[in-house]
Amino acid sequence: MKTPKFKQHIHPTVIETDKLILSSEFGHQLLTSKSLIEVVKHLDGKSDVNQIIENLDGIVDKSQVHYVLSSLETKKYISEAENILSNSESSFWSSFAEKESSIKLKKSNSKIKIYNFGNHNPKLLSDDFDKMDFKVVSENENFAVIITDDYLQNGLQKTTRELWEKDIPFIICKPNGIEAWVGPIFKKNETACYDCLLQRLVANRDVDVYLKQNGYISSPIISKSSTSASIGMIYQLTIMEISKFLLVEDKQKIKNDLITFNFSTSETKHHVVVKRPQCKTCGEKKYLNNDRLPEKIILQSTVKKFTNGGHRSVTAKETYANFKHLISPITGIVNKLERITDSNDELQHVFISGQNMALKTTNFFSLRKNLRSSSCGKGSTEIQAKVSAIGEAIERYSGVYRDEEPRIKSTYKKLKDKAIHPNSCMLFSDYQYKNREIINAKKSFFNVIPNVLDEDTEIDWSPVWSISRNDYVYIPTSYCYYNHPENAKSDFFCAPDSNGCAAGNTLEEAILQGFLELIERDSVCLWWYNRLNMPSLDIDSFNDTYANNLITYHKTRNRNLWVLDLTADSGIPAFIAISARNDRTEFQDIVFAPAAHLNPKIALRRALTELNQMMPSMDDTLPLGEYNYDDPETVHWWRNCNLINQPYLLPDINKPSKKLHDFKLPIFNDLKDDIEYCKSKIEKLGLEIHVLDQTRPDIGLNVVKVFVPGLRHFWMRNEKGRIYDVPVKMGWLKKPLKEKDLNPISMFI
Repeated sequence: MKTPKFKQHIHPTVIETDKLILSSEFGHQLLTSKSLIEVVKHLDGKSDVNQIIENLDGIVDKSQVHYVLSSLETKKYISEAENILSNSESSFWSSFAEKESSIKLKKSNSKIKIYNFGNHNPKLLSDDFDKMDFKVVSENENFAVIITDDYLQNGLQKTTRELWEKDIPFIICKPNGIEAWVGPIFKKNETACYDCLLQRLVANRDVDVYLKQNGYISSPIISKSSTSASIGMIYQLTIMEISKFLLVEDKQKIKNDLITFNFSTSETKHHVVVKRPQCKTCGEKKYLNNDRLPEKIILQSTVKKFTNGGHRSVTAKETYANFKHLISPITGIVNKLERITDSNDELQHVFISGQNMALKTTNFFSLRKNLRSSSCGKGSTEIQAKVSAIGEAIERYSGVYRDEEPRIKSTYKKLKDKAIHPNSCMLFSDYQYKNREIINAKKSFFNVIPNVLDEDTEIDWSPVWSISRNDYVYIPTSYCYYNHPENAKSDFFCAPDSNGCAAGNTLEEAILQGFLELIERDSVCLWWYNRLNMPSLDIDSFNDTYANNLITYHKTRNRNLWVLDLTADSGIPAFIAISARNDRTEFQDIVFAPAAHLNPKIALRRALTELNQMMPSMDDTLPLGEYNYDDPETVHWWRNCNLINQPYLLPDINKPSKKLHDFKLPIFNDLKDDIEYCKSKIEKLGLEIHVLDQTRPDIGLNVVKVFVPGLRHFWMRNEKGRIYDVPVKMGWLKKPLKEKDLNPISMFI
C-alpha cells in the first residue's frame, strides 16, 4: 500500500492521546495505542508511507509505523487512496472491501443485454444502467437482464437455457404487481438454474397449471398493477443486485435469493432458490440415470439424544433451523407455516404447512380438494408442531413421482421372486375388484379400487432395499410414488398411499417412524373392521401431566376423552385416543387418533397430539352439525355416528384397564437397535420389511416408505389375511368374520 487512508465508510475519532473510535453504520470499534493515534493523524489520503515515516521520525519508530499500518489493513480499516469515485460511491463499495480502481474497471468491462418478455419498456432500465456507468449492448453480452411480467411467461425457459449453455450469467425481474420480484442471479456451475426455480414455481401454482393444462389460458394471468415509481424502484433494485454480482469479488457477501417487495406493506422477503442435484439441466450425472440402483440401506448406529415426542437424534429446534429455508409460497415446498390453534393454547399446538403436494390437480374437483388440503403437524410444544408440519410437507413432496426416480421396465412374471405384488401391500379382496366400478362411483377418497395387475404387462418397477432379505426387491413404481403416469390411465392397477411414509433427521429415524405407522394402522384395521371392544388405558398410571391436562380441557368443552389399547400380535404398543361430546347422544362429534411406539408413554402422547389435529374442526360456536371441515365422509360420520350406534368406540368394561407396567418392552439407546427389534418381531409373524429411500437430494431430510406386505392399511381393504385371522389368534373373536360382516364404514383419516 503506497498512500493509505481510512476507507470512506469508516469515520475515525481520536479520544484523548491514546484512544481511537472507528465508527460506521454497522457499529463502533475502540482501539487503544499512542503510536496508533500518531499514525492515524497522518492518514489523510495524501501522504505516502515514506512521508508518514518521515513525519513521525523521533515520535514513532519506523517498524512500529509499518506494524500499525499492516494491522489496520489486515482488519480492512484502511485502503489505498485512489480518489477515482465520488466519496459516497467509494464509501458504498469500500463496505464490500472493493477498491475504487477495481470497481471502475469492472464497470467498463460490463456488456449487459436486456431481454423483454412482456409489456415493459426496456429503455427505462437501459437509462438507469447508463447513469451507473454500465454498458448496455444488443449482442455479445457478458451479462443478461430478463424483464418479464411473470416468471412463467412463455419463451422464458428457452432463453434461459440458451444463456445457461453459453455460460452467460443472468437475472430475472418482474417489476409489475403489488408484489414485485427480483432475482436470483443464475450462473452456470455456481448457482441453481432457471429450471430448478421453475420446478418449485410450478409446484406452488396449482391454479395456473390447471387453467393452462385445460386450455383456459395460454399464458400466465398477469398482474397489471404498477406505477412509474414502483417500476423505477424495482429496476434500481435489480441494478443493485447486478452491481453486487459483477463488482464484488467476495461472493460470500452476497445473498443470492429471489427477492420480493410488497408495495402494500413495504415488506421485503428473501426466498431461497435451491440448486437441485437431480435437475436435468444443471444436475449431477449420477442422478440422471433412471436405471441406477439406489444405495443399499445399511443401518447405522444412531444414538437417541431426545425422546420428547419420539426417539430423535436431533432436537426439534435444530431440525427447524436446518429446513426453515424450505418455507416459501414461491420457492418452497412448504408454502406456508401457520398455526391453526389459538396461540394462547398451551396444550393444542397444531400447524398447517400449505397444500398437500401429493395430490394431483387434474380436474376442477381435484383442484378444489388440493387447494383445501394441507399438510399438518402437531406436538406437545409449538416447536414440535412446527417441525412436524414441515416434516409432513417434505414427506408428501418427496413421495411425488418426477421422472427422476430409479426404476426398470419389466413384468411381474419376469421378475419372479424379486417382485412384490402390489396387492400383497394393498390387500383388496376379490369382491372389491369385481365390484370396483360400483365402489369407485361413490368417489370416496379413501376407497379407490384399482384394476387387477396383468402379470404379463410391462410396467415400471422401483428397486427397494429389503432389510429382511438383505437384497433388492421390486415394487411397482406407481405404488411407490404419487402421480405416476400409470396411475392416470383407465387401467391403473395401483392405489398409492402414504402408509409407511415418514421423514427423519437420519435414515434410521425415518425407517422407525414409517414402520411404527404400519403397526399403528394395522392395529386400527383389526379393531375397526371387526368392531372389537378393546380395553381402555389407565392414563393415570402413565403419570403424564400433559395427558391429564388435555382430559381436563376436553371436559371444559363438554367432551369425554379416553384411550383404547389396540396392541396386536407384534406386542408393539398401539393406542387410539377418542373424544366425544357428553352433553348429547346425537351429534356427539366423535373424533379419534391412533399412534404406535415402542415406548408406551410416547405412543400415548402421540395419540393425544394427533387428536389435537382434529379439534380445530370442532368450533363450538357453529350451528349444530356444522364444522370447519368439508370432507363428506368425515362430516357424515360426525352427523350420523354416536356411541350408541358405534359401541366398539367405548372401552370393554369386562376387561381391566391397561396400566403402564403391562407394557414390558426392552429399552434401547440406539435407533438401530430399535429397528432390529422391530424386524425380529415382524419376522416372527412371517412378514418382511422392505424400505424405499425417497430422500430428495435437493431437500436433504431423510424420507422413506416402509413396506411390510401383509400388514393392513386402515382403509377398507378386505383381502384374506390378518384382518380375519389375528382377532381369533389374539382371543378377541371366537371365529373370523366374513367379509360381508366387516364394518361397512371405511376409516376416513
